[in-house]
Amino acid sequence: MGKGIALAGHNGAGKSTLMKCIAGLNEPDSGSIIKSRHSQVGYLPQEGIHIRGRRLIDEAMSAFADLMDLQERIDALTREMAGLDPRSAAYSEVLNEIGELELVLHAHNSARLRPRTESILRGLGFKDRDFDRDCGDFPAAGKCASH
Repeated sequence: MGKGIALAGHNGAGKSTLMKCIAGLNEPDSGSIIKSRHSQVGYLPQEGIHIRGRRLIDEAMSAFADLMDLQERIDALTREMAGLDPRSAAYSEVLNEIGELELVLHAHNSARLRPRTESILRGLGFKDRDFDRDCGDFPAAGKCASH
């Protein structure tokens, strides 16, 4: 599992500005932001996010869009492979690419993404019945956890 950190300080100390820089939303005035190639930074603005037309679970799962894109690529390659001669070089290339992509998904424990996301939502105070609700049904994002 990943690691989390907390950022604490007085009002006006620059916590939000620092988080925006770390998340890549702002450029630092000086210095640089260095992070691992495989790190992921999540940032929820204080003013909240106003989303309509998406289910809560879909919005939460969008944090893993890059992994879901890998699965879609695997599915497309699998369909492509069905039309190839198993003895051809193209078949071998597609098979190798699928294998590499599946290793990445396995390393991220992709089969547990939805259960992990549901667990996080529950930890934020959402009920299972909320998962299929439209995000627009909730008050500002900062107040969602009370539902």
